[in-house]
Amino acid sequence: MAVDRPSDPERLPCGRLLDEVVEHALAGRPTGHERGCPHCRAVAERYRPLARAGSELAAERPEPPPGLVGSVMRAVRSQARPDRPIAVAAPGPGRTVVRESAARALLVAACDAVPGAAVGRCRLIDGPDGLEVALSARLTGPVPAPESAEGLRAAVRTAARGTFGAEPARIDIVFTDIG
Repeated sequence: MAVDRPSDPERLPCGRLLDEVVEHALAGRPTGHERGCPHCRAVAERYRPLARAGSELAAERPEPPPGLVGSVMRAVRSQARPDRPIAVAAPGPGRTVVRESAARALLVAACDAVPGAAVGRCRLIDGPDGLEVALSARLTGPVPAPESAEGLRAAVRTAARGTFGAEPARIDIVFTDIG
């Protein structure tokens, strides 16, 4: 991404461009003029704490363990699914659909109002009896798991009726954590 410089850049009394002097100071590579010029040295001194903080951050950044990036990317690719259309029961001629990602987002959002549980993942499956929903959630409060599960199922049913015009044939919930 290119950054446009102002049409009338700010210059120091010595004639040097302020942006260039700051850039050199932050990189730790002042020119010969900048090392000897009192105006350039004053700018460099003003930005020295920023340059020092940047160097410290760069030095502290740990290297990721070997294979971590590859493992993460394999996990991301394994989650990728085509964004297929989900049919919506709508009156009149023609066909109405919503994208699967939008449908999942609507169902998860409906679950946000259920106390004691937080949905992390929602999958939509074409089952033998129609659309099935599989939720992964974690328990977040004192509400017992069976009550949280029933609250999540009720929220999904209501949202599906409003969105798709029909309830899912099945709603599976797996609690993965207690937090």
